[in-house]
Amino acid sequence: MATVVVYFVTFYAVLTSYSIGLNANIGQYLFLEGITSTNWAKGPYLSLIILLCFALLHMVGQRALLRVMTLLASILVVSLLGISIYLIPFWDFSTLRQTPSPAGLTADVPKPYPFTGNFGVQHLILTRGKQPDK
Repeated sequence: MATVVVYFVTFYAVLTSYSIGLNANIGQYLFLEGITSTNWAKGPYLSLIILLCFALLHMVGQRALLRVMTLLASILVVSLLGISIYLIPFWDFSTLRQTPSPAGLTADVPKPYPFTGNFGVQHLILTRGKQPDK
């Protein structure tokens, strides 16, 4: 039961943050590009359209969605590889030879925790009590 509650709260939070963030960004983008005469983010309709798109993605089905996302991820990986190879002449290795000070190291080590630690806690909660298949 706790797993269902954690999943629902996480899904609700992610869906809400996506709809708010996308609403503001898409509304501003459409207005600045001249596609709309007003910023649609200030009204209720753009939020409803975005939520409808999320619902339609959910209705399409997991298999079709995974195929599309696999294709998009593959294109992204290939393009990032191409950009990385293109930028090799601009790489600067001098920063790799620097030794950080202890004060700088203690200040920098905890910075990624809000991003990685939260996912670790969710993983522990969702997989608690489950044994791996043998």
